[in-house]
Amino acid sequence: MPSEVKYANDVILLVKELLKENTGYYQDLDELVPGDKYQGLDHDKLVAKLNALVMLEFGLNRQEILKIMDSFKSAKHAKEVEDMTQLIIDEIQEVGE
Repeated sequence: MPSEVKYANDVILLVKELLKENTGYYQDLDELVPGDKYQGLDHDKLVAKLNALVMLEFGLNRQEILKIMDSFKSAKHAKEVEDMTQLIIDEIQEVGE
């Protein structure tokens, strides 16, 4: 599968770090999945990077991403969604797509 998905190795390392956030669980992942490329990043940055890579894998353009993220907005969470959307867009630009 990693050869079929352009960003598979990065997705694996990002998911590993997100799983390790569950205190008391998955602590053996460093031994099972080598690599520390994303170690130490905060939760929102990990999620934004993961979302960006998945969106790139599906070939979504900026407008499609904005429309998808807009669907998560609510009166209570508008600011959080806008912040995450900006993080995702920044990550996509960093990847160079």
